Amino acid sequence: MSINFATLAPIIGTMATAGGIIFHIGSHSEKLGSLGLKVSALETKEEYTNKLLYDIHGKMCVFEEKFNEIDGRFNHVESELKEIKKYVCSNYKK
Repeated sequence: MSINFATLAPIIGTMATAGGIIFHIGSHSEKLGSLGLKVSALETKEEYTNKLLYDIHGKMCVFEEKFNEIDGRFNHVESELKEIKKYVCSNYKK
């Protein structure tokens, strides 16, 4: 039983083509796997960014409370200075 080249050529070509297709499918699946890791890395980055923004917002709220407290103190001092000025001016006129 003799097999000639004309019979083997299409079989070898088909096997080589199938092997190439399987190889490319594998390389594309590896690329998709690396994209999956990148998506996970982006989610981690987003979580970090959200945490950072939350910390900044918290600090800004604390600063706002302190600023309002200082503003209230200055308003109190201003009103006391007006009362002192009124008292000094009224005593000076007498």
